Amino acid sequence: TKYATIDANSGLFTGIKAGNSVIRYTVSSNGCTTEKTITVTVKPLPVVSGITGATNVCVGVTIPLSNVTPAGVWSSSDPLVATVNGSGVVTGVKAGAVSILYIVTSGGCSNTSTTAIAVNALPIVAPIIGNTTFCSGNTSQLTCATPNGTWASSNPTAVTLDQNGLITGASAGTSIV
Repeated sequence: TKYATIDANSGLFTGIKAGNSVIRYTVSSNGCTTEKTITVTVKPLPVVSGITGATNVCVGVTIPLSNVTPAGVWSSSDPLVATVNGSGVVTGVKAGAVSILYIVTSGGCSNTSTTAIAVNALPIVAPIIGNTTFCSGNTSQLTCATPNGTWASSNPTAVTLDQNGLITGASAGTSIV
């Protein structure tokens, strides 16, 4: 039929598109034939838009995903790698790859949109070494054995800092570097 296919041997019914289909089961024996019919209804799958948002997240960091199709449910293929909450916010748990699914159910039928997310490990950073207490107007050199980092001060009015890790006490106060 135009709405479904059926395997003649197993009876496995596969819906092709929405509509009704009459299924026949025929048995012949000793020259006699009996036929039974049943009408099956193939319901349409809900239409689900694609998932939008970033496809990379770091361990311990969150990213928002979205889908414009209403009434869907978010799911993670592996919550040990990344979790997703009911609003589509993904949290990286450990480095790896995971599929995030958005499942929409309507009329007893479900359809899914999926996106692949790479969860990246956080870089390992060596400790910062250097004098952390000194007088206003003086300088101190900070170092870190991990290359390619950048330096910044949380309180530049108390401590100024150049890109080589040289800090200067600008005024009394505390800064997180």
